[in-house]
Amino acid sequence: MSMGGGTKPKRTDRVAEQLRAELMELVLRGEVRDPRAAGLHIAGVIMTPDLRQAKVQVRLTQEKEPTSTQKQQVVDALKKASGHLRRLLGPRLGLRYLPELRFYWDDGGDHSLRLHEVLAEIEQDIKEPS
Repeated sequence: MSMGGGTKPKRTDRVAEQLRAELMELVLRGEVRDPRAAGLHIAGVIMTPDLRQAKVQVRLTQEKEPTSTQKQQVVDALKKASGHLRRLLGPRLGLRYLPELRFYWDDGGDHSLRLHEVLAEIEQDIKEPS
């Protein structure tokens, strides 16, 4: 039975947002020392209902589209740093069990970037007809 009227965010959503914010702060503080992760952005976190696993969606903050090699390098760098990040997150999150961090490239932003490129091309064609 659900209590709270549906307006209160679910616990999994609250924990996911807190985890995203804490991870982003750790990244900004330089806790991921691997140069492959330079320019990293934590796009989102999706928690399992039991809060035991976190799917962490990552991106790079750069103008042009990263190559598939760059994407894989970022994910690999984060996988390598996941133990260190979990140790730092423990006291910050205050959870009974610290979730396993699984890092994935956020493809949603790639589609958005491509859409903006296409719209810019169309706008340019309108301004300068052939």
